[in-house]
Amino acid sequence: SSDLEYFLQFRDAVREFYKSGIARPLLVKKLPRMLASIGDYLQSCPPAGLQAFLLYQEERMELDLPAKALEHMATYTLRWQEAMSRSSLPATQWQSWPLTLGLQRVRQAAQQKVLNIGARQPNVTLVVAYCREDLEWMRTVLGRSLVARLGLTFIRKCPGVDVFRRLPFRRLWRTVDVVDVEDVPLIADECSAYMGYLAQRYQNLPDYMVFIHGDAPEHIGSVSQPNMLENAVRAVLGGSDIPFMSLSINRVTMGWDQVTMAKLWRGLFGSSLVPEPNAAK
Repeated sequence: SSDLEYFLQFRDAVREFYKSGIARPLLVKKLPRMLASIGDYLQSCPPAGLQAFLLYQEERMELDLPAKALEHMATYTLRWQEAMSRSSLPATQWQSWPLTLGLQRVRQAAQQKVLNIGARQPNVTLVVAYCREDLEWMRTVLGRSLVARLGLTFIRKCPGVDVFRRLPFRRLWRTVDVVDVEDVPLIADECSAYMGYLAQRYQNLPDYMVFIHGDAPEHIGSVSQPNMLENAVRAVLGGSDIPFMSLSINRVTMGWDQVTMAKLWRGLFGSSLVPEPNAAK
């Protein structure tokens, strides 16, 4: 049936994720749907519902406080008992799901979380390319308890702008400072801001830098919690190693227009020579 095929696809996607560490689009698409109706899935296909909840636990282990993580584990135990008491599935079908491996991964994540509690907290700094954008999004995208653990550096691209006047949580941030980057006439280009910051602070960079736009919600896709930005920052502060992560959901994929790119190239690199379209990769 179509339902059976749906569950088998989910099971195979989970197996692949556990084996390779890569979450394929099919898994990314199916998991939120299953979690949204977890009660129904626990009745129609108990192993699938439990597997989805294990994936959720593993994800939240990186983000939640230990007490919350323990609550999730207790919930899983209760749901397991309820599923087993109602299920008429043969043992072979239960065994075909990687539930044991999923539980082992959650336990390992919990053990690592305990070890990280006493470890040095990394220096995580938000690096914001800023001109005159409205910063009120910070009140909803980032929780107050999280702000106190973060550094904040503004890259001021518009000379004379007072970046502190409308800064939410001004006294809560761990540190706040400003780096001035002059890139006239390319004030709208955040890439030159980030490059300018790296050049000026290269000898004193934080452990983790989160490069974001002054109008972050236009790029991360959400102004409520939880969201991609807050989850990523919480994971890093909790001890997760994230060497690189793209936080942007929109991008410009324009072709190489010689007139436009010549202006950008000269402004960014200060060069009078501009490459031909087929020379830039």
